[in-house]
Amino acid sequence: MGPTRLRHQRGYSLLETMVSIGIMVGLTVIISPFIVRQFAEFEAEKISVTRILLQMQTERYLSNPKLKGFIQTTLNENPNLKNCVTKTGGCQSVTDLGFNLYDNADMLLAGGPTNPARFDVTGAPCVGGPRCLFQVAVTYTATCVQGASTCFEPAAVTASYTIQQNPDAIAYKGPAMKTIVSAPIPIHLRHDTVPPFRVTRYTSGGNLGVHEFCMIQSLNPQACALTGSYKQNWYSSGSCASAVCFDFL
Repeated sequence: MGPTRLRHQRGYSLLETMVSIGIMVGLTVIISPFIVRQFAEFEAEKISVTRILLQMQTERYLSNPKLKGFIQTTLNENPNLKNCVTKTGGCQSVTDLGFNLYDNADMLLAGGPTNPARFDVTGAPCVGGPRCLFQVAVTYTATCVQGASTCFEPAAVTASYTIQQNPDAIAYKGPAMKTIVSAPIPIHLRHDTVPPFRVTRYTSGGNLGVHEFCMIQSLNPQACALTGSYKQNWYSSGSCASAVCFDFL
């Protein structure tokens, strides 16, 4: 009887093991699509934030040419742009001519259409390859009065940038991103102490209005939400303690 009882116990343990494995496989089949979907949504959100930050830093230096990265490195590398902006020499009339735009640390923010600056999904600069998801290009247009080819003081100097998906980013498996083309941005040296951006603070939730970028503060982040996109309406909901929005001048 003893050995017979042992065989029954072994069979019962094997059955339990098989049932447990079946349950685990079933749960994996059910949960896996949810995990994949959550990961895809997280990646899409990260890409959206990075694209907004690339827009903000590019517009910041184009709109405020007194910043070190523009007035020194950028202009010194582009003599005609320097003459047109500073009015210290002959400015040649050009249309959509590419140039290199640098920040205060001499990091390349944007290049010409044929040699754009490239960034990965986190916004870090990269030279090329499958993980370089974004490419940023910038051009400028200088217009002389009455269509003259050269002038000392141009009638207008504007720049525009393009942010698009790098065609070589084969590591990215998401949907194709829409190309962003900015409106012309006037470039002129300021002679005042106006800060480069306007800050708007909110102490209650709801519609925050149209802004370039917003941030929230909350003691309980899980009970607070912020939605919006670059130069669109932003909304805060839940128990947000406050919100701060930024717009470059």
